[in-house]
Amino acid sequence: MRRLTSGSNFLRLPNPGMGKLKTKKGVVKRMKLTKSGKVKRRHAFTSHLMVRRSRKRKRSLRQPSILTGKMGKNMALALGVG
Repeated sequence: MRRLTSGSNFLRLPNPGMGKLKTKKGVVKRMKLTKSGKVKRRHAFTSHLMVRRSRKRKRSLRQPSILTGKMGKNMALALGVG
């Protein structure tokens, strides 16, 4: 097997003759794919202690975020796409 990234050991690309990739269930519970194939996630730090945050910050934390770059590719692979 060859590794996808040097520091991560939770995603491994199989050899061409091997079967399908398994989806990571923790990633499935936390992220969704958009119709165009981008990975959508929720913001962190929204569960409690929101009184100290400004209205503007709370509004922006409500909106979902799109993962980009290498992290987005890794999470799409963990979702079973690719």
